[in-house]
Amino acid sequence: MAIKILENNEAQYKNKQEFLELYSTALRKIGSLKKSIDKIEVSKSLGNKNYASIVYSLRLAENSYNLGFKDLISASKRELFEDFLNSKSIKRWQGESLNDSKLIVYPGKGIALGDKIFFFRYIIFLKNNYSNLKIYYFIDNMNQRHLFETKGIYLDQSQNIKNYSFEPKKTFFSSIANIAFVYKTMINNVIPNHVNFLPSYKERENKWNIWLSNISSNFKIGLNWKGDIKFTHDIYRSLDIRKFEPIIQIKNKFFFTLNPDITEDEKRFCSDYDNVYILDNKILSDERNNSFIDTIEVMKQMDLIITTDTSTAHLAAALQVRVFIILEYSPFWYWYTNDSNNYYQNKNLKFYKQPKPGDWDKVIEKLKEDLSRDI
Repeated sequence: MAIKILENNEAQYKNKQEFLELYSTALRKIGSLKKSIDKIEVSKSLGNKNYASIVYSLRLAENSYNLGFKDLISASKRELFEDFLNSKSIKRWQGESLNDSKLIVYPGKGIALGDKIFFFRYIIFLKNNYSNLKIYYFIDNMNQRHLFETKGIYLDQSQNIKNYSFEPKKTFFSSIANIAFVYKTMINNVIPNHVNFLPSYKERENKWNIWLSNISSNFKIGLNWKGDIKFTHDIYRSLDIRKFEPIIQIKNKFFFTLNPDITEDEKRFCSDYDNVYILDNKILSDERNNSFIDTIEVMKQMDLIITTDTSTAHLAAALQVRVFIILEYSPFWYWYTNDSNNYYQNKNLKFYKQPKPGDWDKVIEKLKEDLSRDI
């Protein structure tokens, strides 16, 4: 439908690149990856500056990892950060031995938290496979610092790079996308095995163990139905919480909201059900300064997580807890896989994908069917 509308109104678009971007997105959402790439290729020839940031995920979804990671490297490049390192004669890592060396790593422009969680395994792989390697991981959002605090990896804010003095001959730098690309060329495997690096805080664990023990529940489900509305494709991956009403009505299932940015309208809906517990910004107040610090401990104590394709999905998959991920018809590249052979090596991960674009009702029907059984 969207494609027909675009085709019929092509003449009204004065900006041909903008039209091709929209056309490519519409094709992607119906799973026509090759045609979607073709449209973006045409837009590239017209000077499309967004080309790499759009095409990389299409190529990765097509299993074109070399091209996909190259485009991701280009799309996520932070020029000022790299220019500073180049001015100090520090070179980009291209697969050289890192024994007795230092490696400066940064996530890159446009890399979301879920991506950082997904790609962090590459950094851990390097740390574990080179002797006397010191890794310096420079991030922008220090609220995420505790998620990546790993022995042998030094964390700091990107802007503080100028406070460091590195010996050029024994120091390299790399974005996480570049590490993924080099890894692909070095190792006869596309994605390294998952490593459970996420933090555990006994004090937080005890807090939530006590809080949850006061709730008489046979089966606890963490529920997340939406992502960041500012994300370009959020409209496709998120859904109205009311869509979950059929599964909320299942007996002996208790739901705990995992999205603290819950609206008043969503709270009113949840309040109509005695088996729905709201975890909002007031209860999860510490997360303003430490992203997901309490959510992680809550998720560990759930029997099941149900979530859309957001950071919550990556957290649940990385924690290797039981998780049902509900997906749009043509999801992001790292979900282009199957239940038993997924990139997180999580045998408890199950996908519920739309059978056709926009059809969340069939997804909910299948969820209800599975949840109604003793799982």
